[in-house]
Amino acid sequence: MTSIPKSPTSSKIDTVSPLQSPSSHPPHQSPPLSPIQQVQHEDSEQKLDTDQQQPSQQTPSQTKKRKPQTAEEYAHQLDLWRSSGPQINTESWLYEDVEKLNPIESKVDSAKLLHACEKAYYLRDWEKCLSLCNLGARLFDVDLDEVGDAMKQDLQSTSRRKRLGKKHERSVVDLYDIKQRCLSRMKVEQQ
Repeated sequence: MTSIPKSPTSSKIDTVSPLQSPSSHPPHQSPPLSPIQQVQHEDSEQKLDTDQQQPSQQTPSQTKKRKPQTAEEYAHQLDLWRSSGPQINTESWLYEDVEKLNPIESKVDSAKLLHACEKAYYLRDWEKCLSLCNLGARLFDVDLDEVGDAMKQDLQSTSRRKRLGKKHERSVVDLYDIKQRCLSRMKVEQQ
């Protein structure tokens, strides 16, 4: 029999018979699992199996294809590009041509108008911010003082005289909020 210490710090000695080598310990078994742990363990094994199967199931024919563009659509898009060109972002690009915006028809125009109002507000240019909010109200064809608070309280209300689309209502509420904050800042600075 050979004596092998259990660990370097252990003083106890484990005896091993010559037929048993130190590397032939019984296989490591995990402790028994509770019923909940067994279900979780089985689920994780099944998930691993399905994850391994999914990449092999996907074929190139299943990849999503882009809808082809007709020649007429391409020509129209090319004409738009040639007539307007890219937007060059200068220091004052948000304030350029704001009177020509059509926020009801174009989401980009609506966003540009809101960003212009926000920029003027954060630059503490209260007069410009207020004039842009009023311009936005005129472009959206609403009176912010009349419908702004009602829209803010309930975007879903149908009792209003004028009903805008939900995304336009959100823009009008944003304009109303900016206008109210701008007016309160102007009052504070005047005092």
